[in-house]
Amino acid sequence: RRYRSHEVTRVPPTVAPPDAPVQPKAVPVLPQPPPPPPATRVVEVESEPSGAAIFLNDRKTGQMTPARLTFETDRPQKIGLHLERYRFWEEKVTPGETATLRIPLELNYGDLEINSLPTGAEVFLNGQRVGTTPYLMARVPPETTYNLNLKREGFEDWGRAIKVFGGKKEVVNASLKKLPKSKTLRKPQLPL
Repeated sequence: RRYRSHEVTRVPPTVAPPDAPVQPKAVPVLPQPPPPPPATRVVEVESEPSGAAIFLNDRKTGQMTPARLTFETDRPQKIGLHLERYRFWEEKVTPGETATLRIPLELNYGDLEINSLPTGAEVFLNGQRVGTTPYLMARVPPETTYNLNLKREGFEDWGRAIKVFGGKKEVVNASLKKLPKSKTLRKPQLPL
């Protein structure tokens, strides 16, 4: 058998002179892994009736109930709901604590106040007698229209159409006009 011989050269270790500064060994820097993504939190929002516009932190989201809102924070968020004829609803919620919101919306009632000068006139709404002035009707459904008539003996009848809007007080102040005194002829008294 034939073996090839390899020549090996040995290099003596480098020794620094005793007064030379010590060089630190370079440690490789490993890249840090990215932080984990924030946990996504979901809040389901439902309303009765449905179809309410959803507001998040006072901004319209473009979504309507029912809807799913997703958050990448667990900080409190202000959620609001708006639907015509109903009171605006809003509340701060903490995502994760409240998974589903079921909101019964409340009608936005109005009030109707009817006054007359002089007072004591009979009040008729849509042809039905409901009281005398001053008259107050609370919790009238929004967008309700009435034909209002006031009647008082010795005064002209007064009337008009009125509409009660949600969240507002409709105040009617009517000045009634006296009827002209009728001219009655006195019969001359005959002597007895």
